[in-house]
Amino acid sequence: MVDQLELDFSSGFTVLTGETGAGKSILLDALGLVLGERADGSQIREGSNRAEISALFRISADQVEHFNNWLDEQGFPSEDGGQSLLLKRTIESNGRSRAFINGSVATVSQLREAGDQLVDIHGQHAHQLLLKSGAQRDLLDRHANHIDLVNDVSQSFKKLNDSRRLLAQAENAGQDVERERERLEWQLEELTELAPQEGEWASIQSEHARLANGAKIISGCQETIDVLSDADNSVESILSKTCTNMGTLAEHDSALSDISQALESAQIQIDEAVHSLNRYLQKLDLDPARLSELEERMQALHSAARKYRTEADDLPKLLNETTDRLDALTASQNIDALRDKVKAEETAY
Repeated sequence: MVDQLELDFSSGFTVLTGETGAGKSILLDALGLVLGERADGSQIREGSNRAEISALFRISADQVEHFNNWLDEQGFPSEDGGQSLLLKRTIESNGRSRAFINGSVATVSQLREAGDQLVDIHGQHAHQLLLKSGAQRDLLDRHANHIDLVNDVSQSFKKLNDSRRLLAQAENAGQDVERERERLEWQLEELTELAPQEGEWASIQSEHARLANGAKIISGCQETIDVLSDADNSVESILSKTCTNMGTLAEHDSALSDISQALESAQIQIDEAVHSLNRYLQKLDLDPARLSELEERMQALHSAARKYRTEADDLPKLLNETTDRLDALTASQNIDALRDKVKAEETAY
């Protein structure tokens, strides 16, 4: 009956009415699917292999913080600063379905949880929220204007659960954690001694290429200077004569003035290029000792990168990550501190 449909609902209360067979149930079924209801292949239009339903919700200003917190807890990105939420559901003819929230893959239960906070569907014999204790509590909190308090309690509970989980992990970790700490300490010591710097790999590669190809660079620059300036019939001498001739002609026909000026500009550019090449050759320092030093440094960085299965230019990042992981591991194993933290957060909660 319906091949494709796009509807734009306003916020608030919406009523769908129509005669029997007009398609109300099809529309509500589609909305239910994108809100996390059970799906099967029989719901796909006959002759089609796939159904896709998307629903874009505009989040009211008083709900933005709540949904941003929920998205962050579930690991989903926010869109438009949290002002919109995109739900999507695809169903294959074999009954398989996929769910997405803001473009990221989600579980059906996550889709349902998001939908429960967005839409309340009421039919003759069905409703979504009114029998759910969480929704009833939410209505009561909103009626009492306790949303800020609810958010504070929620954050406190999350922190408490995280601390309890870390304490349990620390108490059960045992020798595995000790071995991991020893490995990280040894890796950190080696990387600290190597002291890789951000952007160092690209820099020394460039310098090494210049020093290793020094003879070729000098020869090429000198050859270019000869062609442009020093040789018989050089570009500079030919262009100088051409500029003089064209300048004389431009005095007889002003239409040639732009061409004459372009040639003069080219002459200036070539003259500057020759001066720049000469200055470059004067400053060029091809130190064999420096070349040997660079090759030794490149070998050290390359060996470390191969050892730790990373790229040479990622070694500074690996050093920082190793430091952070060791600090986190050490902190996570301070059981007394973790117990004190759990007690403090239990009191706060």
